[in-house]
Amino acid sequence: MWPSSILLALLLAGLATARAAAPAVRFDAQSARSGKWSDARTWGDKRAPRAGDNVRIRPGHVVTYDANSEDTVRVVHVAGTLTFARDKSTRLNVGLLKVAPGEECSEDGFNCHEMAEPADAEPRGEKSLPEPPALEIGTPVNPIPPNVTATIRLTYFEGTDTNSLPALISCGGRMDTMARR
Repeated sequence: MWPSSILLALLLAGLATARAAAPAVRFDAQSARSGKWSDARTWGDKRAPRAGDNVRIRPGHVVTYDANSEDTVRVVHVAGTLTFARDKSTRLNVGLLKVAPGEECSEDGFNCHEMAEPADAEPRGEKSLPEPPALEIGTPVNPIPPNVTATIRLTYFEGTDTNSLPALISCGGRMDTMARR
């Protein structure tokens, strides 16, 4: 028999964990193919993401952010690749930019525990495994040119937890930043 103090501690820990877990994000825009952010054909519902949207870049898709917008997107979940245009300056205002594999994302900015490898995934190194998710703000091979800026502005959304949002986080993905001087 467990002492009542241990049972109470376990119950309180379980309640705290359940309370802290943010619900899964419902996506307003999901990539349907690789392409430019501003191109409606890139997105499943044939419209570019709008202010307040929750956006998902699906595995295997490379989306080039080519906007310079004052609008703020609530969440961008990068499960594929988000790269920034090299031919013009860009600005992305976002509440949470999370680079992480998987189908789901929560609005808990610093929670990487939701990330899980699919049960049927093959061992690493097999050709059928997709590339890990990536955020590319210039790369060593293809840097942002000196006359171009790529800005990500983290923005607070009313009602979100200020202890973890706004945020830019990588949970098992890759983030590259490189500008040519």
